[in-house]
Amino acid sequence: MIDLGGRSASRISFLGSASNGPATGTATVTYTDGSTSSVSITMTDWAVGTPQSGNTIAATIAHWNAVDGSTLRTYVFATTPVALTVGKQVRSVTLPASTNQGCMHIFAVSAA
Repeated sequence: MIDLGGRSASRISFLGSASNGPATGTATVTYTDGSTSSVSITMTDWAVGTPQSGNTIAATIAHWNAVDGSTLRTYVFATTPVALTVGKQVRSVTLPASTNQGCMHIFAVSAA
């Protein structure tokens, strides 16, 4: 769970990538009144330059460090902001406990 401190927000988005993905999971947004809403998150595989629908490239890394000396350009993605319940304050977000495949890596959450 990531505490967002009870802030007013109309949208939420995520920064991250997937390995052995793309990976899709469901996050839970908890509001200060105790109600919740579900948010689907999909992250594109970090080694794929063509983003999944709902992802944009946020950063490009020149190469990964591989034991065999190989190089591969990698990426970090941002999700398209998802609308939250109007008029509520966000207490926290709980990231997906599992994904449909691979592994999801979330580096940042933005609620605005």
